[in-house]
Amino acid sequence: MDRVLFLNSSGAIVTEQYPYSTSGSTVPTRITEDPLPVVPYFEQLALPTASVDTSALYGPHPDRLVTMGTANGAALTFFCDSVAGGSDWSGTGSFDDPWRSLDKASTFLSCYADTLRAAAPYVQLKVRGDTSYVSGVWQPFRYGGSRLILTGWDGRCDFSGARVVAEYFFDLRLSGAYVTAGDKRFFSGCTVLDGYAPDGLAVDCELSRTRVPCVVDCSGVSVGASVLYGGDFTTEAGADYAYAPRVETVMSLGRGVSVWQQLSIASAAVGAVVSTRVTFVSSGAGGVDVRGVFCSRGALLANCSVNVSVAAQVSGGNASWTTADVRLLVGGGNAIISGGEWKATALASAVGGSSAGAYARIDGLNPTAAVIRDVPVNLVASAGAKIAGASGREEEYEQFYNFGTSSWVDRVRSFADGVMTTGYVSSGSRVVS
Repeated sequence: MDRVLFLNSSGAIVTEQYPYSTSGSTVPTRITEDPLPVVPYFEQLALPTASVDTSALYGPHPDRLVTMGTANGAALTFFCDSVAGGSDWSGTGSFDDPWRSLDKASTFLSCYADTLRAAAPYVQLKVRGDTSYVSGVWQPFRYGGSRLILTGWDGRCDFSGARVVAEYFFDLRLSGAYVTAGDKRFFSGCTVLDGYAPDGLAVDCELSRTRVPCVVDCSGVSVGASVLYGGDFTTEAGADYAYAPRVETVMSLGRGVSVWQQLSIASAAVGAVVSTRVTFVSSGAGGVDVRGVFCSRGALLANCSVNVSVAAQVSGGNASWTTADVRLLVGGGNAIISGGEWKATALASAVGGSSAGAYARIDGLNPTAAVIRDVPVNLVASAGAKIAGASGREEEYEQFYNFGTSSWVDRVRSFADGVMTTGYVSSGSRVVS
């Protein structure tokens, strides 16, 4: 195969150029005519782009928050069919004779980086096979990952054992931090774990504990973004601006905990859906505190559907008590909540030998902290306490706080030898300023 010489726009040979040091002093740039040992495959690519208009959330077309597009990019493409261990350095990097080791691929790309990037806008490496031997930082280009495209070849390739530095990632499984400040990272069709990219875009990815500035139509466990467009998540989502994300959380707990908000919004969200179902079953005592949505001061929540349901059940022991506590909205000073539907259910059940207490409490929406327009709120709190023995005390307490008013019902029963000796029901309401 002929060795490849590239010409730049002036017709001169593209050569590797780099300064090097000797005994601490820098020698002027050395120029070598070092043609490539392989003919790379030249490929035209459609790279994802996103145009963001945050003002769209405040107008009649919030779906225009993000407009997706593509940019044309030409790449010199190489291939790696990796085998376990990384010790096989055969192959030329072509489609017909791919490299068998990512270490060989990295060495080649690093050596010829200046030549390759002078000859084409991007360099692409397509990878398949076993990459488990790669660890630490995998960074073929010396100064960050600019203009390097890393792509899974014939399916999603697993790079989760290393920190991979590139500009575009397609069809990969990745983990770890990716960048330094100012670098861009673009993910499409990837699984991204525990990642942080301060400037970039994720499209149609599976995310877990990941923060990328613009996230479009992704799914996963948890995500943080400046702009969040669509997507389905199972634990939490946070964003400055969001359009129609869905966060559905289902949890079964055996110990008392506080479950923090499933959706956090700093500036505006339209059409968000939050569905949370938490079940707590334990012996003796314990409770659950669940929070649905957090929004910053002055935020907009428009046409959002929020449904938080908590069921706490304890039994066993001489004394048992439980608390089911729901807070639909946390924060929200001077926020605007318009349209949509908000629901909360708190069910508490306790069975003890001689003492049982069940407490169900709900915080709904507070008009002293937010402007609320056309928002139906449905709250259900139910507490049931039962003693197994013939003597003792049962106490049930249900409290609602909504639209600035706190209402409660307190039921108490005392028994001696199976006969109720005292019992009363206390209820009331008051305006809370």
